[in-house]
Amino acid sequence: MKYLKVLNLKNSFGQIDYKGLDINKFIPGSQVYPNDLGSCLVATNEVLETLPIDVEELIEADYFSQRYIIEDSNKTITEAQDTIAELQAQNAQILLALVKEGKI
Repeated sequence: MKYLKVLNLKNSFGQIDYKGLDINKFIPGSQVYPNDLGSCLVATNEVLETLPIDVEELIEADYFSQRYIIEDSNKTITEAQDTIAELQAQNAQILLALVKEGKI
């Protein structure tokens, strides 16, 4: 098994580009993406004699370390987005109440 980091994950059209890697050889659940989709971590069973351009091989410890950082960052961003959505809903309710009371 190899641990890989795919850099420049999006092509010029904004589509995901795995740089010719065989996604059918990816270990299910091993892919991790930062929110900006600039890269991807993945474990694969593909036999690679040479790595494609923009693909780096990681040692297992680096893969899991980087995976933890990405997952933690994504969790923080998701929590912030949830908080913003809750505040927006509260603001909408306040505005509706003010409109009903004729204050706006």
